[in-house]
Amino acid sequence: MNDAIKIFDLSNKILLADREFVGEDWLKFLTDNHIDFVIRLSKTCYKTPVNKSWGKSHAYLEKKAQQRKSAIGKVFDLNGDKYTFVAVKNTKNDTKEPVLFLISSLNDVKEIASIYKIRWKIETCFRQLKTKGFNLEDINRAAFRFKNDKKIILMVGIVVMAYVLSIQQGLETKKQKFKKYRNGQKLLAISIFRLGLSKLKTKVWTFHRFMNLLDNIFSSKCTTNPLLVL
Repeated sequence: MNDAIKIFDLSNKILLADREFVGEDWLKFLTDNHIDFVIRLSKTCYKTPVNKSWGKSHAYLEKKAQQRKSAIGKVFDLNGDKYTFVAVKNTKNDTKEPVLFLISSLNDVKEIASIYKIRWKIETCFRQLKTKGFNLEDINRAAFRFKNDKKIILMVGIVVMAYVLSIQQGLETKKQKFKKYRNGQKLLAISIFRLGLSKLKTKVWTFHRFMNLLDNIFSSKCTTNPLLVL
């Protein structure tokens, strides 16, 4: 994040992150750098300061979240900073985790729960990178076997850009075939990702052409997406 801050203006952007990205020093760092965040928590993470702060208890919020469709939460104090704790019913039928817990620098409970849903899209990206598209793990074991962290980061970065370009190409495709199932459900016959990947392969067949394509995109377009996903 320090490296990213040197390159980009991340102030007033919203960071979305999973349970691994917690810690009081980390939250303080984001707050001091004016980076808003919505981060998922484990069930017991920050339970004590939530209970100590004025308002409903952690257990009450968890119980109510299971009984309602909308999110519920409260503001609590953590080392002098105010954060919003949110409990929301898991839309997936998961008996091990019926309620999702979130912490945020934002104030609107419903907005926090709605924004966090966007983070699930990166799980789709991970699946395409690992097993359902680029098979990155198998490729590294079979061909590259990188042990140097910088080489691994570079390889992952290149493949992520290929994934993003595949999605872009797929979304721009006007002729999309749909398949209708017996239950009446109508879905794409070919996923956006695979459709875009096939188009990308017709434009990029060497690494040099791939880098030229990236160079053209970055020189002509500027993103204004306020969300960072971890």
